[in-house]
Amino acid sequence: MKLTLLCLNGLPRGLEGGTDLAAAAAPATGPVVTEGTGVRIERINLVTGDDYAPFTDRKLDRGGLLTELVQRAMEEANPAEGVAIHWVNDWDSHLDTLPKQGLVDMSFPWSRPNCDETPDEYRCQPFLFSDPMFEILELVYIDNTRPITFESDADMVGKTLCRMSGYSTHELDQGGRNWVKEGKIKLERPDGVDDCFNQLLEGKVDAVMIDEFAVPDQRRAGRDQGQWAL
Repeated sequence: MKLTLLCLNGLPRGLEGGTDLAAAAAPATGPVVTEGTGVRIERINLVTGDDYAPFTDRKLDRGGLLTELVQRAMEEANPAEGVAIHWVNDWDSHLDTLPKQGLVDMSFPWSRPNCDETPDEYRCQPFLFSDPMFEILELVYIDNTRPITFESDADMVGKTLCRMSGYSTHELDQGGRNWVKEGKIKLERPDGVDDCFNQLLEGKVDAVMIDEFAVPDQRRAGRDQGQWAL
């Protein structure tokens, strides 16, 4: 592979072996790996990530409930190109960098927003969804020593909510709630479930939003939390 790199703002100048930009030949187009020098990958590529028990995690049996389901579905379909499941723990990249660069074809598991109600939601625009594979409750956990009475959406105005990075937030705006869209709440976005519950126990956030199956160690070992469905 031959690379021609341009200098920032044309600098430095006068180096031996340099090529004037106007005289530089346009790069040839075509595959990076040519026949006889390697194997071109044309299989169907799927991506998922860890720390989403019981659905996906390499520490779980067969990679988790939905990983096994997807794997078996692909084996049943038996596409001629073959299938590969990749693990990338930057969940945001699953819907942005990786598909935009053509590196993956599908990502799982993701919740589907109510696209009839929120058509401008990012996930409603460029993506196709399968039929639902699993339905879960999204719960909001609070510290029992600092209770929050929730009778209407207005009770959360001014509160700080924790939702892990890469997890959807469309539930916070649906039904005219508009907590995030209109800045009615402050939203913390750490990397892991444990980080959110640590912040809750330390009094840095008022509540944690997570699905009913996420059970960090702190929630088992720490003081009790209350919960209510969003």
